[in-house]
Amino acid sequence: MMFPTFDIPLRPLLYAAGIAAASAGVYFLLKKRRYRVLQTGSGVGAVCALDPGLMCDTDEGRDAQRCSAEPEVLEQMETLLGSVQQLTKEVLEIRSICEQIDSERQREQEAYRILRAEYDQMRKALKIRDKLYKTKYREALDTKVQLENKIFNLVSEMNKVNDFLRQLEKELSESNRTYKKEQQDQDAIQDIHKYLVSDCNLMESGPTQKIDFPMASKEKSEMYAKSLSEHLALMEKYSELLKEYEHERESHEALKLQYEQTMKECSDKQNPLTMFQGTQDMENKRFLEKVNSELRIHKFKLEEMVRELDRFHHDLEVTCGVIKEDIDRAQGSFNTLQSRCDETMKQRDELLQEIEKERFAHITLKKEDSEMTEAPFQC
Repeated sequence: MMFPTFDIPLRPLLYAAGIAAASAGVYFLLKKRRYRVLQTGSGVGAVCALDPGLMCDTDEGRDAQRCSAEPEVLEQMETLLGSVQQLTKEVLEIRSICEQIDSERQREQEAYRILRAEYDQMRKALKIRDKLYKTKYREALDTKVQLENKIFNLVSEMNKVNDFLRQLEKELSESNRTYKKEQQDQDAIQDIHKYLVSDCNLMESGPTQKIDFPMASKEKSEMYAKSLSEHLALMEKYSELLKEYEHERESHEALKLQYEQTMKECSDKQNPLTMFQGTQDMENKRFLEKVNSELRIHKFKLEEMVRELDRFHHDLEVTCGVIKEDIDRAQGSFNTLQSRCDETMKQRDELLQEIEKERFAHITLKKEDSEMTEAPFQC
């Protein structure tokens, strides 16, 4: 926004003032003697329009009349010169005021340009800082997503290990049930074996002991043979069951050892995972607290800057309003001075026209005076 400057033509005014001062004497002299000459009139009309007091027969009379009117003409001439000087002084004052208004507007324009540059610089700095903080915030979010993905992978691994542990526990419980069942069968077989052994011992010691069985020896032999065959069958079954028991026990021990090793490995893996997860949680918490703290600080700074920009914008609007009011007042003063200057120029033009008329009348009167002076000599 550029403010208008004022350029009042001073030289034509001074030139007009000089012309007015030079023509003042002639103007008032002719006006005092009331010479009025019509531009379209003839020489006779011009002679009739002359003042009878001017029609003297000798040059001495005309000189006396002119000398008697000279003080009044000089006084009026001085008055006119004073008016011209006053007009010149007013014109110079108007020009000085206009130059002062112009310089003040230039200073206000420079101040406005400086304030605008500071405002643009602050906006640019705010945009740069906001972009930097947004970049940091995006990096923090990316890091958080990476950590969450890593924790998710570790949790998935841990879930797989827990599933494997549950499967091993299920197999171990099944093995324990089988082991208890086999143990019960083994105990039952051992009881039967003990009974049969005691029975065999009793039968082998029969000749030395008294037996109260009302059976014949043949039947007793058949019973013994049958019991012996059953005993042998039971012994074979016992051996097979014992082998199966040993095999199941070894399998149980192997499963138990595998379970213990798996539990140990899971514990070894779970402890670092727990420690890592705790460490990651603490780091994530600290990192998020740091990011939140920086974001709060950045938000507070941005709010302060926004408030400062609002105050600056308000002050700028107030300053612009004051400058606008000054411009309006200066424009009003300029319009007033311009109207006065136009009026002065109009008065100058009217004065120049009247001086031109009086000069033409003076030339005409001088010519007629010369003709009237030369007329008696021609007669």
